[in-house]
Amino acid sequence: MLTKVVLENWMVRIRRMLSVWWIALAVGWAAAVAGPAEDLINTASRGEAAAVQALLAKGADVNAKGRNGVTALMAASENGRRDVLQTLLAKGADVNAKTNDGATALMAACQNGHSDVVQALLAVKADVNAKANDSTTALMLASVDGYSDVVRALLDKGADVNANGRNGVTALMAASSNGHRDVLQALLAKGAAVNAKMSNGATALTVAKDADVRGLLVQAGAEQ
Repeated sequence: MLTKVVLENWMVRIRRMLSVWWIALAVGWAAAVAGPAEDLINTASRGEAAAVQALLAKGADVNAKGRNGVTALMAASENGRRDVLQTLLAKGADVNAKTNDGATALMAACQNGHSDVVQALLAVKADVNAKANDSTTALMLASVDGYSDVVRALLDKGADVNANGRNGVTALMAASSNGHRDVLQALLAKGAAVNAKMSNGATALTVAKDADVRGLLVQAGAEQ
């Protein structure tokens, strides 16, 4: 049995493996880099639909990229601005555009649990299995924080339940490390590999702290 300290360290390490530091869209994040792209991105981030429409009407490029390759669609998605998102999509926003780190609008929405935005993005063919440069997927990001509705939506659209991220981490490991039973069950129901191993040999059972989660994993065939 792993000690509490070791288990808590695993939770931190897995979260860091899945952290997407590629996006920082708080209001004013781009103030040091003024320009049309940043105006649209910041306005989208704040959810100011009318102002977004006005900027687009004046010729703002809906797919312009700001710092680190962030677009207005990513800003709207991260902050759950569905009205703005619909406006941007109607004007031709690229749903699968990537930041310099390979992240997408779908990843931004999943990381923050915005189920309605996730559904809207999936409806216009957002790539459910896109990978960031470190191999993180939208499913991993939704799983690590227990957004079960988002996880199910991704799985229903064909998300790869056994995709490997950095160091071999999977969505199942991410959910297990943080005790998200609903997510765990959804992943197992779609065939998540219960004995998959990270590069150091750790498994979902190894990193699980919650007793019920450990029981579910053993019941599903996890090797003790």
